[in-house]
Amino acid sequence: MAWSFVITDRAGNALGELRDADPRSLRFPLNRTPTFSFTVQTDNPFASLFLTDDKVLIKAYDDSTGSKVLRFFGPVVGHDKGRNSGGGTIAVTAAGAQWRLGTGGQSGRLIGKSNAGATFGTTALSTLDRGEIMGRIIDALNAGDATNIFTTAGDTGIRRGTITASSQTYIADWRYKMASEAMADLSGTLDGPDWQVRPVEPTVDATGVQIGALDVAPAFGTTRTDVVWAFGTAPHNVAEWHDVGDSSSLANFAISLPPGFPDNATAAPIASSDASAIADRGLYETVVAADLQTDSLRTTLVQEHVRVRKVPKRVIAFTPIAESASAPVEERRVPRLFSDYIVGDVVTFRAIERVSVTDTSGTVIASQEVPTVDLLMRVFVAQIDLDEAGVATTSLALQVDAS
Repeated sequence: MAWSFVITDRAGNALGELRDADPRSLRFPLNRTPTFSFTVQTDNPFASLFLTDDKVLIKAYDDSTGSKVLRFFGPVVGHDKGRNSGGGTIAVTAAGAQWRLGTGGQSGRLIGKSNAGATFGTTALSTLDRGEIMGRIIDALNAGDATNIFTTAGDTGIRRGTITASSQTYIADWRYKMASEAMADLSGTLDGPDWQVRPVEPTVDATGVQIGALDVAPAFGTTRTDVVWAFGTAPHNVAEWHDVGDSSSLANFAISLPPGFPDNATAAPIASSDASAIADRGLYETVVAADLQTDSLRTTLVQEHVRVRKVPKRVIAFTPIAESASAPVEERRVPRLFSDYIVGDVVTFRAIERVSVTDTSGTVIASQEVPTVDLLMRVFVAQIDLDEAGVATTSLALQVDAS
């Protein structure tokens, strides 16, 4: 079996191996919380444990390379138990350790618990790296801070991992802000870094029990010219695909308002537009919200919004063909997640489709193969679905890499 699963308590002590769970699905999104969902019968030996939710944690090991690699570790965050006269099932969802930082703004961990609010750096001339700010947030949540970040001590299970310098900023007046929202704000800008909480084996330290390590980098992944996904053409490794367009975010005229606008502003609004896009699609305007102090950053921001948003958002999702994990290397057509590529990599997707050829009266007279997609695209989400026999099917969501 390529995957195995271990149940633990909050201290990381193994309680047993998860068996007889079907279906099972692991989801790994970029800059978001990974999840693991599964269903067991109500007579499963661990059924009562799953009903205690976050007091139980699940490990997921990838055994496909011949050695166990920990890919997921986090608490159960919800269950749905159903019973009838014939028996019953429990659908369970677990999430990565970063779930503890906040859950949709409803609960989690807070920073800036004072009138002063959380502060990182002082002015535009005294900035900090965004990854370092993330690291300081985790440190303050674990140990408590009453000086700049204003947190209550409590083990998150997360410690600093590998933090590589990315871009600089400074923060002021973050008051009673959910830590998850702070991390999203830091990474969600045009120059924001990628981040993840990498699962680690439970390690007891002075703070509590570590189950994850915070990794931050300017970008995860690289361009993989040797990783090709293709439909209708070699290597014929895509079984099904979807091309989804969304015009709701169109913008070919973007405006940035200065801080304090209108009463206390010391600068003027800055705008950027694309005449060709306006002529092609019509005028679509937007106000870009960002608390940026310098005109150069505001100019870059509106220009980038127009560059990215002047065409509809496009996301391609597909399911590769089924292929046995034991297939010889020379016969494999499907690139392997974690071995050949990771979430964040830029890969090639191409499709050739057979379309009808009509004459001037509209009558179909023939068909021909037409290339419809040939793009470099970034992997934003990978989902692994395991069937009852343990055979894995990986589904990917890709977005056009416009750089």
